Amino acid sequence: MTAEQIELYQKAAELGTIPDDKNPLYLFSVTDSHLLLRILNDDFDLKVLARRELEGRGYANVDTLKTSGNSQKDNYSKRMSEGKRKRKGRGL
Repeated sequence: MTAEQIELYQKAAELGTIPDDKNPLYLFSVTDSHLLLRILNDDFDLKVLARRELEGRGYANVDTLKTSGNSQKDNYSKRMSEGKRKRKGRGL
């Protein structure tokens, strides 16, 4: 993250134009310092942990998703519910 991006997120936080839970500056605000040190020491891969968390939240094919808010999950959920309706109609 660049200094300019940090400044933009700080201003957005001050103005209240971005909720804290969507502001990357607060990503680690509740993370224990010991875990932060382990991250800096490359003890584990944050991308692996993020993938696992997203899959637990119902996102499929996490590697192909774009960062466009919840629309990807909404589309996935819609497809899943449509598939369930189709299966019910066929007696599956």
